[in-house]
Amino acid sequence: EGAHTDLAAAALSAGRYDRAEAAATVLIGMNPRAVEPLLTRSAARAASGDWPGSLADANAALAIHPLHPRARLRLAVALHRTGDPSAGAAEAATAAALATSDRQRDAL
Repeated sequence: EGAHTDLAAAALSAGRYDRAEAAATVLIGMNPRAVEPLLTRSAARAASGDWPGSLADANAALAIHPLHPRARLRLAVALHRTGDPSAGAAEAATAAALATSDRQRDAL
């Protein structure tokens, strides 16, 4: 599992979004209740322009952890990019309100 996590992160950082998505998909298969692989795949899909896929992954992450600030932010961006900027703005505000520390706010 660790190797796939490292591969997904490295691929995302290197702009290899197809590889990041593939590695994250393997991780999701290994642990369907884990939020981080869904967020990684959402980010990879967003970076490659697959906004509906990014939106689906953000929603799946929120179904597992409804109060996850980064999942809310992923949802906000995906909503905006898929044509609902008002809902995106509301989700962005929710994400900011859920951040409990300066470190979390900076990461958003």
